[in-house]
Amino acid sequence: MTRPRLDRRPKGALEALLSSTLFKDVLRTALNSADPARGAEAVNTMLGRDPEAAFALVSSIPAAVNTLVSALTELALRLGNYPPALAGSMASAIARDVNKDVVRACAAAWKGLARGVLASRPDLAAHLLVTVGVRVKAGALNALARFINDVHRHDPGVLSAFFAEVLRRVDGDQARKACLALANAFLDQRWGIPSFAAELLATRARRSIERLLGKASGKAMGHEG
Repeated sequence: MTRPRLDRRPKGALEALLSSTLFKDVLRTALNSADPARGAEAVNTMLGRDPEAAFALVSSIPAAVNTLVSALTELALRLGNYPPALAGSMASAIARDVNKDVVRACAAAWKGLARGVLASRPDLAAHLLVTVGVRVKAGALNALARFINDVHRHDPGVLSAFFAEVLRRVDGDQARKACLALANAFLDQRWGIPSFAAELLATRARRSIERLLGKASGKAMGHEG
């Protein structure tokens, strides 16, 4: 009689903890009651009492970010196995419950830090653009283009509304300068610019005509009423 072979692979610490209902309840409660202010207090305490230990922890941030990105990637792959409606409701709940003020404060703080670093090292901005920019793959740009086209196909007005809201909040002068720089860089390429420009002009003319016809139709209906 052959005895079944047992799986003797040792359980990891996380797997063992997650097998405990008590641990999962405590973890859920702790995460839901977490106070964002405590994170700031922890940093202030560490930098005030032991800066050496704090900077040692900072050096481990890339590893932590890589681990987090890997976890988020696996989460997205697993959620892909669930019905889209369920995954969508989960994403909506997460976006709704995230503290927007904390996110804005974090972005503003890192923006100020980056601005100060780049001001002291003008060569660093060009270096980052080259070293990081070349890693942007065509697949990512194609995926973005498909996403934009899908959104426009389902709701043609959502992109205009999105840009209207974004442009209302941005620095107009800086945005114009950035657009000019990007446009000149784009025009330096050989991607059939004349045909692209002709298609763009034709699209804009068609939209203008549609708007005029829509306004004329609305006025005619108003007079009939």
